[in-house]
Amino acid sequence: MKSKFILVTVILNFFYLGLLAQIPLVYGFENTGSNCTPPPLPAKSQLSPIFLLPDPFVFNTPGKARSTQFKDWECRRNEIRSQIENYEIGPKPPRPDSITALYVPGQNGGMLTVVVRKNGKVLNLTSHVSLPATGTGPFPVVIGIALANGAGPASGSVPTNVFTDRNIATIEFVHDQVTQYAAGAQVPHTADPYYQMYPNYTCPGNTGQYSAWVWGVSRLIDGLEIASKATANPLPIDLTHIGITGCSYAGKMALYSGAFDERIALTIAQENGGGGAPSWRYNYTLPSGTVEDLDNTDYSWFAKDRLQQFKNDSVYYLPEDHHELMAMILPRALFETGNTDYTWLGNRSNYVDAMATKQIYNTFGIGERFGFYIDGGHGHCTMPLNQIPAVSAYVDKYLLGKTNVITDTIMIRPQTTEFDTINYKKWYSQWGANIVLPIQIKTFNAERKGAGVLITWLTVAEQNNKGFIIQSSSDGINWINGDFIPSKAVNGNSTTDLNYEYTTVNNLNTVSFYRIMQLDIDNKQKFSDARQIKGIVFTNKVMIYPNPSSTGEIKIIFADAGVKQIIVFDAAGRKVQQFNKVQNFLSVTQLKTGTYLIQISSDADGSKTTHKILVN
Repeated sequence: MKSKFILVTVILNFFYLGLLAQIPLVYGFENTGSNCTPPPLPAKSQLSPIFLLPDPFVFNTPGKARSTQFKDWECRRNEIRSQIENYEIGPKPPRPDSITALYVPGQNGGMLTVVVRKNGKVLNLTSHVSLPATGTGPFPVVIGIALANGAGPASGSVPTNVFTDRNIATIEFVHDQVTQYAAGAQVPHTADPYYQMYPNYTCPGNTGQYSAWVWGVSRLIDGLEIASKATANPLPIDLTHIGITGCSYAGKMALYSGAFDERIALTIAQENGGGGAPSWRYNYTLPSGTVEDLDNTDYSWFAKDRLQQFKNDSVYYLPEDHHELMAMILPRALFETGNTDYTWLGNRSNYVDAMATKQIYNTFGIGERFGFYIDGGHGHCTMPLNQIPAVSAYVDKYLLGKTNVITDTIMIRPQTTEFDTINYKKWYSQWGANIVLPIQIKTFNAERKGAGVLITWLTVAEQNNKGFIIQSSSDGINWINGDFIPSKAVNGNSTTDLNYEYTTVNNLNTVSFYRIMQLDIDNKQKFSDARQIKGIVFTNKVMIYPNPSSTGEIKIIFADAGVKQIIVFDAAGRKVQQFNKVQNFLSVTQLKTGTYLIQISSDADGSKTTHKILVN
């Protein structure tokens, strides 16, 4: 029996390794899915809100079903690429026809010059190459993102010896040779080489610098390919083991480069902050101004004309988010970091998106190819000693091919209450729910009306429908049943438009969620998607609505729970109604047409305020 068990285990292990062998570690082309059908890219006015992280496996191309099979990923990945280009950074142009490259050997390596020609313009990339002191190559190579040319190994913010001790070559990508980094200043970039070459692109405007910079990284890789095949002085580089690294804004640059060029085997994106690994959606839930979000990011980096329309609560209309940006690197390897000493980086959001990305890698059985390390106690872009073993493991496994190195468990975050209490699963647990209603809802909206919420929906068809229960939630996970709204359809069946409306009191100052529970005649339940409502904003200590009132009823809501006395006077000063011991809420009814004064007296300090209302 024991020998049979061992035999089965061996067979299963070979089967698992066979599956992994079918999933490449890197590709020989910039974009292997360039022939996939482009998805529809609706205007914002035609998009529906998505309040949690979008399902990365759902195709947007009509007629294509959700798929978690790896054979479908390349085309799904290209849908995400199209969305990020269309809504965030602008298009990344394809490889121009005219590219030349020349490697000139020199001390400690040499210089690579890549010349790109397009539309009568010329762009030069000159990069110092550092080669290992021993061996003849070909060597794995890491592209280190740099502000200017240097003399030594280009390693971004990763300690140089992580690469030099392993006989790994490095090469600079000097991003200002493509478009100038302006350190947050909103300046025109029309004179930059890239925008001279592509005059239809504007920045700030219809493109962001990240689309330009990642295009530049791809042209540098083209140069590596050309120079490595030269007859004279070939550059001894292993094109199947290319890495890239950068930190902060350059960490985002590394992340986008890895996502948009499939020839990069390992991406190391350090402390990249908002617009990188963190979710735009989650960042919006954090206190305003504390993290980089769509309200305060650099709109030279991103396409202002495209992304700015998703500011504030419009972020929920963005059809993708940055767990999908990171997943674009899949099946290749990604290691990214955060730094809790710098709140601006959005570390909590980074953690949520990282766990969602891990879920995507796990779905394809390659979870070991993604890892993250979020900690503190060190300067920005200063890799501490405790991170070195983690980044080294990824370098060993994915640039040196050491298959026995364990990377699957590298998911490091602070062991603090702040992180312990983050419900990261909430943000992706709905993936694959496959919600289908036996009714066709054309529109479903929830809108704040003062201290209430107006919920409306329109059905164009109903089948065996008993009715609806309006559900509310404070977190999008735990739901509370509200009132039952019976179906307007005769016997629960209809093929015509039916309008529904429901109003509920909501005086919370935090966000709320609403959805529809639909009940069949046989009491089977189905659920709609959710709508989010922002919390009420009290500009004063009391809110009275509606004013004017057309029904003879008004509602009074107080920001505090102190005891109050309410007296209603008519226009002649006569007392009409009086209420004692009122705390948070009061409904005043049966008011006839006319003008009234509402006197509110505080039992605590005797202060009085008077408010004028109209009843039509």
